Amino acid sequence: MVASQSVIFTANERLSHDEACRLSELARRTAAQVIVFDLSHSRDASTAAFARLVLLRRELLRRGRDLWLAGLSGRAESLFEVHRLEGILPRLSDLPAQELKPSRRTNERPARSLSIAV
Repeated sequence: MVASQSVIFTANERLSHDEACRLSELARRTAAQVIVFDLSHSRDASTAAFARLVLLRRELLRRGRDLWLAGLSGRAESLFEVHRLEGILPRLSDLPAQELKPSRRTNERPARSLSIAV
């Protein structure tokens, strides 16, 4: 299936619980079927942030939508692996690197549309 509506939101440098809540709110506001959180700039993360993303994905799946993570690295990736979240929060590892680079860095990072196969 090819998602006709996909959107990428870029996270800040640290994926805190507050940042995960901000991303969750952005995801809820969009009508996109597939939400991708670009974590390529997030070198650090908290357990609470990942817990928030798990709850968001569960909510999105109930509504026929989905959440994917891209660009995990550093401590954020280590925490993701330690908590064995790969079966709960899918990673989009084949997203081209140029798609993961934001055009500008702001707190309100703009969403970018992208068609992806899921």
